[in-house]
Amino acid sequence: MQKIIITLLFISILIFQPLFASADEYDRNEAFVSWKLMAYSLYPFGYTLEKLIVKPGHWLFSLPFLKDISGHEELSKSLVSMDSEDNFESYEKLKSLYLETKSQTEKPEKVAQNAENLASAEEAITDNAKKFAARARTSAARAENSASQSEDAAIKAEEAAGKAELSAQKAEAVFNKLLQK
Repeated sequence: MQKIIITLLFISILIFQPLFASADEYDRNEAFVSWKLMAYSLYPFGYTLEKLIVKPGHWLFSLPFLKDISGHEELSKSLVSMDSEDNFESYEKLKSLYLETKSQTEKPEKVAQNAENLASAEEAITDNAKKFAARARTSAARAENSASQSEDAAIKAEEAAGKAELSAQKAEAVFNKLLQK
């Protein structure tokens, strides 16, 4: 019995926990903002306007005998619905039907000309791709050459630094000898 009571107590704490959540802190600077006061005073009028005029007007103009006069359409029956998740599919179907109809009505000469234009465009793209590949190979070779030259320059710089260090040591030794005399 105790286990049941503890379990029910635990479940009720979990269920009613949101009731114990604290509210936002009261900020006196935000409490009396003029636009909020104006919104609070205008909201009842807007709500009343919507409920008493707009919604009954919509209902009235959506009646079957007034649909033709008002041009009212239900969203679910319109071509592109705001609520529909299939908008893109509808558009694609419409587009494919249009292109199919258009291709059936085109003259054979125009279709042949379009095919030739497409082939020449494909050849131009292939040529540009070949040129780009050749440029990329040239750039890679230049980068490799530059890297080897940089390595050679680094080796020469290390040798020069070593020689400079030796000459500095010799100069220091000569200077020390001169100071001793």
